[in-house]
Amino acid sequence: MLCAAVLCSLLLLCAGLGLSYFRQASQLKSQLVQSERMVSNYNTNVLPRINVFIKNLQAFSKSNPDILPILTKYGQQPGAAPKP
Repeated sequence: MLCAAVLCSLLLLCAGLGLSYFRQASQLKSQLVQSERMVSNYNTNVLPRINVFIKNLQAFSKSNPDILPILTKYGQQPGAAPKP
């Protein structure tokens, strides 16, 4: 009788753990899809805007050399390609 109760409780425990692992896996999958969308949005929309902004700053630095120390500090030399 005791053995059957222990086996039953172990079965319920394993079923509960399996269910919780399944829920975690499905949540991770949805988070992965959301993260992939965010990275895709960054690469297609945000990164090109940042590169245009840096190019504009580099062009501005040719007529206003006061901004050169700031560009140099952040590794964006005039005439160099913008670093993402």
